[in-house]
Amino acid sequence: MTGLPGTRLAAWTSRPPVAVALDVPDGPQALRLARAVAPHVAVVKVGLELFYREGPRIVTALWEAIGGDPGPGPAEQDRIGLFLDLKLHDIPHTVAGGMRSVARLGPRYVTVHAAGGAAMVRAAVDAAPDVEIAAVTVLTSLSGAELVSCGFGGPPSDVVRRLAALAVAAGARAVVCSPREVSAVRAEVGSDVTLITPGVRPAGANVDDQARTATPAAALRAGSDLLVVGRPIIASSDPGAAAARFVTGT
Repeated sequence: MTGLPGTRLAAWTSRPPVAVALDVPDGPQALRLARAVAPHVAVVKVGLELFYREGPRIVTALWEAIGGDPGPGPAEQDRIGLFLDLKLHDIPHTVAGGMRSVARLGPRYVTVHAAGGAAMVRAAVDAAPDVEIAAVTVLTSLSGAELVSCGFGGPPSDVVRRLAALAVAAGARAVVCSPREVSAVRAEVGSDVTLITPGVRPAGANVDDQARTATPAAALRAGSDLLVVGRPIIASSDPGAAAARFVTGT
C-alpha cells in the first residue's frame, strides 16, 4: 500500500473515511437518515433511486439539513461531503453537459463509468474541474463469470486495474473499485488518487447482492480512502448507532 488509508480525505475533513449511501425512495426518508448518520461519517451519497425521484432539490435540502461542504475550498475540518453516484455513461458531449448541470449542486464526487472510454472521462473532467470525477471500474455485484458474459476478458482484478489506469490517465482523480482490487489499483495509479470502495460489510453481515466484498478494516488496510456502506446502516432500526458501530469497526 502506498500512503495511509484515508489520507487523501484529510485535506478537507477530519471525519472517519466512511460514506453512507442514502438508498431510500424519497426525500423525507433521506433527510431523516442523513441527520442520523451525519455526526459519524465524512460523506453522504445520493444514488439513482433518490436523485431520479427527487431531482436536484434533494441536494439543496441535504445542505440545509446537515450543512457540510457545498463544494471544494479551504479545509474546514468538520465539513461533510456530498457524493452524487450517478454513474454517467454516454457519448463525451452528453456526459460533459450532464456534468456541467450537476456541478452547480456542489458535489465533491460524481461517478462516471470508466468503460465509457478515455474521451468520455476527459470530457467529464474538463466540464467540472472543481469536482472529483470518480471512475467506476467494475460493479461490485459482478462476478468473474458475469464479466466474461459481458465480453470482458481476464479476471475481475485485471479488468479493474486496466479501467482504473485508463480513467486516471484521462484525468479522473478518484476510482471506484471493490475492496478485493484496492491494493492492485493503488499499485497501478499511485498515491494521489482517491480510492473509493463499495462492497464493504462488517464481519458476519449479509453480503446481499455484492459479489466482491471485504470488512471495513481489511479494505482500509488494502489502501482504500473512502468506504461506502448502505444497507448495514440504513436498514437498521437506529441508523445513527449503526453508523457509529461501523466507524468503530474501521
